[in-house]
Amino acid sequence: MRIPYVTGLVLAGLPITEVLSRRIGLDPSLVLNLFLPILIFEAAINTDISRLRSTFKPIALLAGPGSILSSAIIAVLVKFGLGLDWIPALLIGVILANTDTVSMIAVFKEIRVPSRLSKLFDI
Repeated sequence: MRIPYVTGLVLAGLPITEVLSRRIGLDPSLVLNLFLPILIFEAAINTDISRLRSTFKPIALLAGPGSILSSAIIAVLVKFGLGLDWIPALLIGVILANTDTVSMIAVFKEIRVPSRLSKLFDI
């Protein structure tokens, strides 16, 4: 199957959550303080700083508005889909939009991206 491994993990996890629907007992602070930083900063550790500095302007012009737009779309979906107030919906939008970089790096490793962008992350 030619799908990104992140998508495969989600698809494989869905049936498992249905079968094992009872609470596992994983402490949320363990996930927040141990697993999430590893996932988010894995790409940052492998980033070449000199290449990042030379391509900062295009990255900022794409990532800034892209993050804001992604956060807004997620917030609107959560607001009207789950019926939350705007502040919690915006908070969820910001959290989900920014942690999505992990899946983007995974997709970059599997598809062809411009060499200037792929060299930035040593893909």
